[in-house]
Amino acid sequence: MININSRNGIDFLLCKRKKERVRKAYINEAFTLEEYKQEISIIENNIKELERQILEDEQVKDLKFTKEDILIKSDIDFINKIKLPNLYNQIVITRKDLTREKKEKS
Repeated sequence: MININSRNGIDFLLCKRKKERVRKAYINEAFTLEEYKQEISIIENNIKELERQILEDEQVKDLKFTKEDILIKSDIDFINKIKLPNLYNQIVITRKDLTREKKEKS
C-alpha cells in the first residue's frame, strides 16, 4: 500500500491520475496515437521510478544500526582496503566522488 503521507506517495498518486487524464484526453481525440504513446511511456517510467523509491524508503525505514554495527562495518572496510585495495576502490564510492547534484540530494 502506498503511504500518501510521503512525498513519493503523493507523486505516485498524481502520476496515476495524470495517466487517467491522458487516457481520457486521447479518447476525446485531444491527442494523436503517437502523442498518447509518448505521454503514457513517460508517465509509466515515472511510476516505475516512484515505486522503486517507495520500496527503498520502506526498506530503509526498517533498518536500525547499533553503534557496534557501524564500528564493525568501519573495521571491515579498513581491512578490505588493506587486503584488497583494487577491489575496494572499485566498490566504494565516497562523498568526494559524487557530483555536485548528487551531493545536494544526500
